[in-house]
Amino acid sequence: MAARDTGRFGSVSSVASVEGASTPAKRPPWYRRVGFWRAVAGMALAIALASAIVTAEFSTQLLQRTRHFHRRLSQLSSKLTTMRGKIASADREIAGMRITVEIDDSLRRILAEPDARIIRLAPPGQTSQRVGVIAFSPALRRAAIEIAGLTASPAGNSFSLWWTRGKHGPPLWAARFSTGAGGKAGLMIALPAADQTINGAMITADSSATEDQPQGATILQGEVAPALAPSVKTRHKIG
Repeated sequence: MAARDTGRFGSVSSVASVEGASTPAKRPPWYRRVGFWRAVAGMALAIALASAIVTAEFSTQLLQRTRHFHRRLSQLSSKLTTMRGKIASADREIAGMRITVEIDDSLRRILAEPDARIIRLAPPGQTSQRVGVIAFSPALRRAAIEIAGLTASPAGNSFSLWWTRGKHGPPLWAARFSTGAGGKAGLMIALPAADQTINGAMITADSSATEDQPQGATILQGEVAPALAPSVKTRHKIG
């Protein structure tokens, strides 16, 4: 009887052992698994490397484009500066041509007046390429001046024009002017008051002098010529 019971209990223990051995071990949740976090770390590293590569490539392209745009801007700025210089030069030439036309028109208008008078300017006591002509009309109270060959003086390229009055008093300051290409200058000025008699004109190199009296050397001078015949008035113009 005891043997039978022992066998029965032994079989029960064997069954229990088999049942315990066949039960699988419980696995942790997915978010606590080492493999999952290793995969996440690998993906993060791959993304970081890809981002770094893309950023480096984009930075290189951006730097190249920036340099290209800077070169283009520099070239355009240089061309723009050159164009501005040419435009300024053209504007000066146009302004000079406009003044020349105005002087020519005024000269013809003055010479057409019955009381037109001429002052021919030349260096005092010497022969030179410096010449000048002044045409004026007491009725119009205007004078047109054309000068050529008047190069820059030690005091600069500005000069003063004075009306000479002989025995009637000291010179009267008329205008201050500068010369252009070839030492040429042209201007229109008003005559002195009607009670101020003039018998000539002179140009001095005292551009910084006061308007009271000339202080520099006389560059050109001349006296009022006798009244002209109508047939020869149009020849009084310098080239």
